[in-house]
Amino acid sequence: MKKIIYLLFLLSASNLFAQEYLVQVAAFNQAVESNYFSSRGLNNVYLQPSANFYRYVSGPYNSESAAQAARNEAAALGFNAYVMNMTAIRETCASACVPQTMSLEEKLKVRNIFFDFDRSDLRGESRHELDILTRILNENPNYFVEVHAYTDAKGTNTYNEALSERRRNSVINYLKNHGIDGSRIKSFAHGEESPVAKNEINGTDSPEGRQYNRRVELKVKDGSGLIDVVEDINVPDYLRK
Repeated sequence: MKKIIYLLFLLSASNLFAQEYLVQVAAFNQAVESNYFSSRGLNNVYLQPSANFYRYVSGPYNSESAAQAARNEAAALGFNAYVMNMTAIRETCASACVPQTMSLEEKLKVRNIFFDFDRSDLRGESRHELDILTRILNENPNYFVEVHAYTDAKGTNTYNEALSERRRNSVINYLKNHGIDGSRIKSFAHGEESPVAKNEINGTDSPEGRQYNRRVELKVKDGSGLIDVVEDINVPDYLRK
């Protein structure tokens, strides 16, 4: 009898301390085709219900390291993925959730914008991030945003300067088309300057590093300085400049 009670205790303890993680691969304003992710080399992605957008995730994973490895795989394929600790989210909601004007998902920081190779059109997940930014700007009329556009190191300086201008304009036009006055947007096109990741590793091309560099960085400010509403770009150590 004591042995059975002890086993039951171990089972309940393992459930108590177990962690469950998901990786949000992307979020869109509308559903995507069923082969959208597999055709890009990412399998086992499914739609998770959300009241505000179409959230696509992988998992669950029972350790943060496993979830982080899955996040890195998605990031290497160009997705702006991040890890969600579902156990912590549930515990927070169980102990402290009260009616709020903004959901837990919406309170997550805005993520910077990334692009496909030699492209300046916005991805679906980028439009979602700009929708969040639009809401922040609308709710805080004293805020403005700086748009800093970059490319990777492929191509000439002249070509990359023009490409970064097109990427900058894609973001600016989206914000303006969604009601943000142009006076609240400051824009910069940097070409291939200031990479956040290595374009090459030991003389060998790094597609993963170049993906991080094909970006628009967003900086939200007011009269006092930078507002902490934009998530830092999480570059793996082996890719950092």
